[in-house]
Amino acid sequence: MTKVSVYIPCCNHSRYINQSIKSVLKQTFKNWELIIIDDNTKDKSLKKKKSFKKKNKIKIFKTTGIGLPKVCNLAIKKSTGDLIIRLDGDDIFNENILEIMVNYFKKEKNLTMIYPDYIKIDQWGNTLSYETRNSPYIIDKINDIPPNGACMMIRKKILLESGGYREDLGAQDGLDIWSRLKDKHKIKNVSLPLFYYRQHQHNLTSNKKLIETARKRIKKDAAKKKLKKLTPIICILPCRRHFYFKENLWN
Repeated sequence: MTKVSVYIPCCNHSRYINQSIKSVLKQTFKNWELIIIDDNTKDKSLKKKKSFKKKNKIKIFKTTGIGLPKVCNLAIKKSTGDLIIRLDGDDIFNENILEIMVNYFKKEKNLTMIYPDYIKIDQWGNTLSYETRNSPYIIDKINDIPPNGACMMIRKKILLESGGYREDLGAQDGLDIWSRLKDKHKIKNVSLPLFYYRQHQHNLTSNKKLIETARKRIKKDAAKKKLKKLTPIICILPCRRHFYFKENLWN
């Protein structure tokens, strides 16, 4: 029987961590394990997680501030499931997410990764928007709509074969994994909102400089691999100094 390893990286998520854990406990699909990795939390997150420790399907580990990519790789090593999925310590699963996505893996033996749409919420749980993604191998011909880094379900064997998570980026792990797998493996999007992505002032996504730097490195590395097989070209992009959606776009 297929087993799913869910892992929650947690660093100072005391306000939200109980909701994240309970959303795993409420899953309609029952063959899962939960790995919680506390990466040097300074608030009361660890105290709250200890209340769940008696449940035999939950394992808790503590690290010393090693950062998200290393936490993800540690979770892979500690996991025992065939499929693996990350839930951030401030986000929430829909109760059907595991069952729906596992069924796709059962039907499609060559499927490597699947990711759902999601609902964006604020720090109080109010709905902000519904974020949808087009299926990258049917509708989106450019393959330029990566998934959210969390809540991607992946075959662990292939994730390991691809080298796991890059530990030199610090952000954009979803874009990195997706860009390495999409040309060689089958990836699918479920057009259903199956998790709640919480936005607040301490989100990693609020660090625009870190995200921009990580994206540049991922794209540059991908381009290097492709340019080895292609004739180099020069592209000239005429750009106005003032443009309506981005200040100083030319720069």
